[in-house]
Amino acid sequence: MMSIAFDTLQMAERLEKAGVPADQAKAHTAILADIFKEEENKAIDRFANASEMKQQFTEIVSTLKNIEGKIDQTQKTVEAKIDTSSAEVKADLMRWVVSVGIIQIAFIAGLVLKFIPAN
Repeated sequence: MMSIAFDTLQMAERLEKAGVPADQAKAHTAILADIFKEEENKAIDRFANASEMKQQFTEIVSTLKNIEGKIDQTQKTVEAKIDTSSAEVKADLMRWVVSVGIIQIAFIAGLVLKFIPAN
């Protein structure tokens, strides 16, 4: 961790040379040192929070990719089941159509035979 270099003694001496009483110079220096320390702590918190947020964001992205993979897998499974079901329905429909066609042919043949006079 890097902190702001701040020489409190040097600042107090400079303020005294500028005509500020020694007590006031020390008070100004202490206040400024406290402000630097508070801002440094705020910056540390911001960067720590940013790092935590970045880690959480990475975890969220990973989770979303995992969910997306599961959705894709489920979609493929559902599509396969739909294809299987539609093939079964198509086969059943073909059986019904052929069966009805055979019954119609038999019915028509029976009618034709009934109306043809037997010699």
